Order: sequence, then C-alpha cells, then structure tokens
Amino acid sequence: MTFPRQKFHDGQVVHDYHLNGIQLEIAREIKKRYLINYYDLRLLNSPYIYYFLEPVIDTTRRDGGSALLDTDLLVITNTVLKATEDWTTLTMTLSQPTSEIMLFAEHKIPDNTAIDYYYLDVDGSTWLPLQPETPVAVTLSSIKLRVVLTASGQSKPQVEQFCLMWR
Repeated sequence: MTFPRQKFHDGQVVHDYHLNGIQLEIAREIKKRYLINYYDLRLLNSPYIYYFLEPVIDTTRRDGGSALLDTDLLVITNTVLKATEDWTTLTMTLSQPTSEIMLFAEHKIPDNTAIDYYYLDVDGSTWLPLQPETPVAVTLSSIKLRVVLTASGQSKPQVEQFCLMWR
C-alpha cells in the first residue's frame, strides 16, 4: 500500500494520513475560534455575565462516564442506532452563584429522534430539564450539564455545540 506524499517548501514530507490529521486539527481550531467570537458578541448583547461553551471538538470537558463523541464530524451523535446515549460535562465551580441560566444549542433532530438537555440541581441529586433559549431562575454555585440523545431506526440526532450563559 502506498500513500500519496506532499512536500512543503521547508522540506517536510507529509503523507495523506498526516494531512487528514492536520485538516482535522485545522477544522477544530476554526470551529473553536468562530464559536468563541460568536458567543463573545452574543454575551455583550445580553444581560448575562459568564458563559460555558462546549464546541464539541475533543473530550477535555466531558465526564469520564460519557462515551458520546464523533471527533471526525465534530458533533455529538449516537454511536449505536436505536439507543439512548448521553454526554455529561465535568462539574464546573462557578466564580459566583447564579441567579439565572440560559442554554443555547445548535443541533439537528431528525424525525423520531430526540435531544434532551438537563442540569444538575442544587443538591446534586436530580437532573432537571433545560430548554434551549429559555431562561431558568436558579441559584447554583456549581453546575453540570447533560445532553441525552435518542436515536431511532437509521436516524441519529446531532449536537454541533452548546453554550450555557448565566448571571
């Protein structure tokens, strides 16, 4: 088996499997930069003070108990058809208690599939539903988010990114 090669001006020779890795890293960085700029502007034009962004480019902010991630597509999606799987973030200790939170999310929900968002309540024992772009008055000093994806047939829902803002 042979791999096509690309020679750069600095003399570095890169095979196609290296280029795929480089393209993935570039795609991750572009997505991260774009979303940071987008939510920075959105934050400036909102009553919120802080935000947590999950651009879904790696697993650094994912709880170890969650298995959902398709890094090649840069989205969260079900790994098994006809299954319910979840993505849970690490617990975030906030710099000051919240008075209100709001979730923003970009997702694709085909027919007969579902995406549900939750946050962990104050005592840390119950997952409470969270609707995107609906403010929730709650006092929290730490927060943990959960995204539950339910697939059906050949259809799988996808979450491209989500962001939690609070004040």
